[in-house]
Amino acid sequence: MVYDDCHSTFFNTHHLPKGVFLFADGGSVFYDWSYQPIVRCMGHWPDHVRASGEPCDPANWNWYYDHALRDIEFYEDTLDAKRVVLHCHETTVLHRELLESTPALEIEIRRRDDAERIPAEAAQRASVKRYEERCEQERLRRLAMTPQERETEDAACVARITQAFRRAVPKASAPKQPPSTFQLQPGTPIPSATIQSIEPQPPRQGFGGYAAPLRGNSRKRY
Repeated sequence: MVYDDCHSTFFNTHHLPKGVFLFADGGSVFYDWSYQPIVRCMGHWPDHVRASGEPCDPANWNWYYDHALRDIEFYEDTLDAKRVVLHCHETTVLHRELLESTPALEIEIRRRDDAERIPAEAAQRASVKRYEERCEQERLRRLAMTPQERETEDAACVARITQAFRRAVPKASAPKQPPSTFQLQPGTPIPSATIQSIEPQPPRQGFGGYAAPLRGNSRKRY
């Protein structure tokens, strides 16, 4: 069997069968990822009648779920005693073989997929068209401006962006020093290196007066 990704031909792969309900009367109902029934076939899967298939009402999913004799998911170990979980290639092969051998199942899945795909694609095309129209209007507006007007507008835009950035980034503030518990005894000599180490240091400044992050810890600021 030649491998090809049949999943790519669907807009929403959640419409594909996730499992099958087996009933006491010998029927099989395939359901999607939302547990909504797709079609009902005669016989128990995988020995069901491939030429059969009656579309089911998705709104009655709870009835099928409650009255099913057995629930088999194609992604669990209920498929085979030696099988674990279907992934990637095995899942694609199973779906493709199931859809090719059961035409009613593929027709109903394609119908539901098209009902979701067509409006979504139409909305996407309308959104792209509105964006292109706004871009064209902006281009014509800028084209009608003089070079001085464009320069003034660009400068105002840069100023607004800079102001918004400065509001979002807090200014650097002096670090809070914890209270010292060191007690200096009278007459104790103090080395010059110690004096330099305990002198207060000014806060590190970055570009534009903002705090520069500590090396090795970009979350901590002075």
